[in-house]
Amino acid sequence: MLRLWLFTSISLFILFLPGCSPRLIHEEFSLEGEAFVRPIPDFESELPESCLAVKEESIEVKIPEPLNRYPELKDFPFVEYCIDVEDTHLISQPLLYLGYIDQYYRVFWNGNLVQTSISYEEEGIEAIYDSQVIVRLRSKELKPRNQLVLRVKKSTDFEERGGIYTGHPALLPEKEFRKEEVIKQAYDYSRVVLFFASSLLFIVIFAGKLKNPEFFWFGLYLFAEGIYFTTQLQIQNYLEWNLNHWKRAEYVFLTLQNPLFGAFLFSILGRSVSSRWILAVYFIELGFAIFFASVPDIETIYAVNQLYHLPFMVGCIALYTIVLLKEYWLKNPKALPLINILALPGLIALVEILNVRFSLFPILSEYKIAGDSVTLMILFMGMYLSYEFYRMESDLSRTILKEEHLRKTFQLYVPPQDLEKILGSVGESNQGGPQAELIERIILFCDMRNFTQITENLSPMDTVHFLNSYFEVFSDIIIRHNGVIDKLIGDCIMARFPEEDAPLALQASILMQTELIPFNRKRKELGLPVIQHGIGLAMGKVVEGNIGSTNKMDYTVIGDSVNLASRLENLTKFYSVSILVSENIVKKTEFRFPFREIDTIRVLGQSNPVKVFEPLLLYLPDNVLKTTHGVTD
Repeated sequence: MLRLWLFTSISLFILFLPGCSPRLIHEEFSLEGEAFVRPIPDFESELPESCLAVKEESIEVKIPEPLNRYPELKDFPFVEYCIDVEDTHLISQPLLYLGYIDQYYRVFWNGNLVQTSISYEEEGIEAIYDSQVIVRLRSKELKPRNQLVLRVKKSTDFEERGGIYTGHPALLPEKEFRKEEVIKQAYDYSRVVLFFASSLLFIVIFAGKLKNPEFFWFGLYLFAEGIYFTTQLQIQNYLEWNLNHWKRAEYVFLTLQNPLFGAFLFSILGRSVSSRWILAVYFIELGFAIFFASVPDIETIYAVNQLYHLPFMVGCIALYTIVLLKEYWLKNPKALPLINILALPGLIALVEILNVRFSLFPILSEYKIAGDSVTLMILFMGMYLSYEFYRMESDLSRTILKEEHLRKTFQLYVPPQDLEKILGSVGESNQGGPQAELIERIILFCDMRNFTQITENLSPMDTVHFLNSYFEVFSDIIIRHNGVIDKLIGDCIMARFPEEDAPLALQASILMQTELIPFNRKRKELGLPVIQHGIGLAMGKVVEGNIGSTNKMDYTVIGDSVNLASRLENLTKFYSVSILVSENIVKKTEFRFPFREIDTIRVLGQSNPVKVFEPLLLYLPDNVLKTTHGVTD
């Protein structure tokens, strides 16, 4: 309920902003109401001596209202208003405001010609009804009783035109009128600037990371609206531009609104902008645009727009409404926000179109409320865009938290170094991870002695608990010495170290043996059997990378060094030693650790014999346990 109230309040405020302060008219000086109009042969007819003298020849009409709605006046191109205006001497610096008049006119005040459209007539410009008729009077021309005669050459083709058909005809104080005009024009100009600025904003957003097509189409739609409403400003009068060209541009850009808005609507709903409905709108509006751009006669353009184009636009609004409701019925998640965005602006635009076509509300013709519908749409689209960014930011935050959680979870299964390599290269190839490479590595195998005998009387859960407690202690030693746990194979640990970390790898192997003492002490206290393990350490070239199939992959190493390390671990039982290392590791660490040569062996699959050694330093100082990137001499 609160959101509905806020939505309605903002909408009504913006909607009635330009019309909330009507003309500053003193009731006694208003010309609205009843008046007398009579047909005349031409502009050169003799002026009436008084309005009473021609009353019998005249027809009583309303002001403002199109004269073509009166059957008695419809077929006469020249008509004459005769209005008695009283007590005007009470106004200083008066303006005679007559609103919008169709087409050419003469204004007589107390028998004197005070304004005419002759300059437009000489240029052959017919679209002068886009200009407000404002006559400046001098105070000395005002009398207690005055006679206003307005002669109009009107169109006879449309019921909603003819004579004073919209506005607030009145005598106005010039100062107050000019003040209101400045406010109104400032609003109109700022609204056009808003359209162009918003158009640029949405296109820039589209060109950024979002790439949402609805922002692109909405930006183009606002650009077309900006040009359309620019043509309705009064700058053409101030700059003395050709009104025919200006009016033609207005109708051409009017035809762009429909297809661009349809493309925006369909794209935000996730539907194709090249569907047959939108394509049909494209081609029909293109036909109207070509017609409006090529036909020289503005009256013909106006007639086609009134009789055919505006009804077509009403039909498109109905089509878009049906599409929206259908998508809402189909549970499209974008339908309801879009209905909220377009409901009130669509209603305003529909009222504007119907008002232009049928003059339902003549007072609104002066304010062009369709511009306010676009303003509302920009406001609501801004709110929608803000919500989209908020939703994206929330989704991104949740994704980051989820990724951090997944990283921590995966690090229990995949070593952190390997995980970063895999994740960092997912987008670099279609393989799902980095390519394999030939690299120098130190391989460590550690296998528990008599594991089957130790666990034969344990339950499955006790066996898992035992293995977890074992891996917790001895895997940590490897990790603290810059090693990577490649895999856990039953009760066996396979790890790898960088080539330059041979001292750390050997140190980790020795610590894994010395750590058995406190580990077994705790087991004895619990009445559990003690354990022993053997360790094999070898160095050489291995292939490292993703190995497996599309169904299951493992980031690991393979090669002769892996086989050698596994073989050395098995031979620790045969030679009754705790650790066996290959000769190349001894060469890298002989200045830091003492060794004794055990034997020369030949590993299955390798042609060259290999010397194997046992490190003699099985107990290290306490400070060695704190070393992570070096060894104690």
